[in-house]
Amino acid sequence: ATGTDTTWDFSMLLIWGQKLIEFEDINDLPFTYQAAFNSPLDPEHKAAYATISSDSLNIPNLNVTNLREFYRKNSTEFGVIGYGAEVSGFHMPGKYDSLDLHYNFPLNYGDTSESHSIAAQQIPTIGYLHREITRTNVVDGWGTIITPYGTFDVLRVKSEIIQKDSIKFDSLPAYPALYSYLTEYKWMAKDKGLPVLKVEINNGYAQSVEFLDSIRSFASIAEAEQHSVAVYPNPAAGDVKIEWSSEVEKLEIYNTLGEVVFAEDVSGRKNYVIPGRSLVSAGVYIIVLEGEGIHMRRKLIKR
Repeated sequence: ATGTDTTWDFSMLLIWGQKLIEFEDINDLPFTYQAAFNSPLDPEHKAAYATISSDSLNIPNLNVTNLREFYRKNSTEFGVIGYGAEVSGFHMPGKYDSLDLHYNFPLNYGDTSESHSIAAQQIPTIGYLHREITRTNVVDGWGTIITPYGTFDVLRVKSEIIQKDSIKFDSLPAYPALYSYLTEYKWMAKDKGLPVLKVEINNGYAQSVEFLDSIRSFASIAEAEQHSVAVYPNPAAGDVKIEWSSEVEKLEIYNTLGEVVFAEDVSGRKNYVIPGRSLVSAGVYIIVLEGEGIHMRRKLIKR
């Protein structure tokens, strides 16, 4: 729900983990990034900073790591002007031909904007990577939001994004392009550098829900991630098998409202089969495995 003078109450959100976002100085990054995004000869691509991205590039037979986004900002607009990826040891910048526009300033209820951005990267001795992003934005609501962190006066921005990634190897035919259809909801508060709440929908399924917060201690959760757990098939249309290596005592499944829809004592076991009929509705679920000093969670998509 959205509109004028709306109250969004997300105070019931369950916290599964936390990340710290580092705003990187371009001058501290590898030279290829500085040449692409910090050159006085190319002010259109001069970035204010970079961040490590949660996005991914799935390129067959290539090791792609440390994906970054490079942000351009001024008094009238804010968005991504390019990205970087470490590909088989090379730091490869991808410069968009135009800004992937996130906001125009000043931001007001009812505002709309759109952008179309293309980047083509040459990968030495391999081929090239092509990325195309089409984005439409609308400020579709204003009011008050409540999160576990606090209460804020906000504007809500909805973005519809189509992202196309393709790879062409010099010695092979082009792989089929990969399409992602994304919807972002962002609640923006005055004097906050990040959205106070951000929801991402990827190809029709909730991918992430994040809110601005204070630093919390999640050491035990981080340590628990070292324990192995497998969920398959995922996505699933019927029964789901879960296997783990730790001494787990309890298995629970939550829906996106934070409600427990399945619970079982699994003490002494190393696997469990969830009957397909136990998850009535299609959608995203969170599987939680707990034991002494153990808290593991995995996402399950039910079709």
